[in-house]
Amino acid sequence: MTTQKAVLTPPEASEYCNIPVTTLAIYRSKGIGPRYFKPTNRRVLYRRADIDAWIEASIQQSTSENPKPAEGKRPIGRPRKDAVPLSTV
Repeated sequence: MTTQKAVLTPPEASEYCNIPVTTLAIYRSKGIGPRYFKPTNRRVLYRRADIDAWIEASIQQSTSENPKPAEGKRPIGRPRKDAVPLSTV
């Protein structure tokens, strides 16, 4: 019988939820990924239960169920017609 670890490193969490390690890092910095903890200043760990809860919370029945963007943030997609290109800023 194989026992599952309750606490995962970023590479293990990446394999568990099939998301690249770099994407998990981006999600951590934006606060949109699974909950994590840092037992030391440099070490990042994930509880398997937190990853499972994050996955459960993101399950959708259809594309019309897309979550609304956070307050003050625009949804990802086509830029507004009045937007200033980054190259001119």
